[in-house]
Amino acid sequence: MKDMDDFDLRKVSRNPVLDSVLSYYIQRAEEAKIKVNCDINVKEDYLFDIKDMTVLIGNAMENALKAAAGCRDDEAYINFMLKQYRRSILIKIENKVCPGRLVKRASNNKIEKSYGLASIEMIAEKYQGSVEAWQEEDLFTLRVVLNMPDDNRKGSDEG
Repeated sequence: MKDMDDFDLRKVSRNPVLDSVLSYYIQRAEEAKIKVNCDINVKEDYLFDIKDMTVLIGNAMENALKAAAGCRDDEAYINFMLKQYRRSILIKIENKVCPGRLVKRASNNKIEKSYGLASIEMIAEKYQGSVEAWQEEDLFTLRVVLNMPDDNRKGSDEG
């Protein structure tokens, strides 16, 4: 929690929850000399549980930071995109995977499931969405689709 108190809040979206979570990870990336590009287009308020979005974005950005750590200063990057299309949210994160930080298993090219990726998948299921993750050479891509609930229950399991 102390780390969260010591970061500069940046306006990267029109949503205060996204701004606070991403500000923390952008600052950490900059300290590690990792460039972060954000392309965000969402409404100020949408029907997702704040905890779900915090866990999803936090786990995704934590994984991207780990994979990009250790690159030469001019190579490390994370591209973060979050778009709202009607009642769906698309999140796409692409990041450089630096030497020694391979994400996939060497034996069968499948992405190794981390606790973070498992949490992201559980959240996507809660919102009748999907998760895709893959690595091609030194580029890792995570794509998450979330569908907004039909009412104001913010992801409630009822119904």
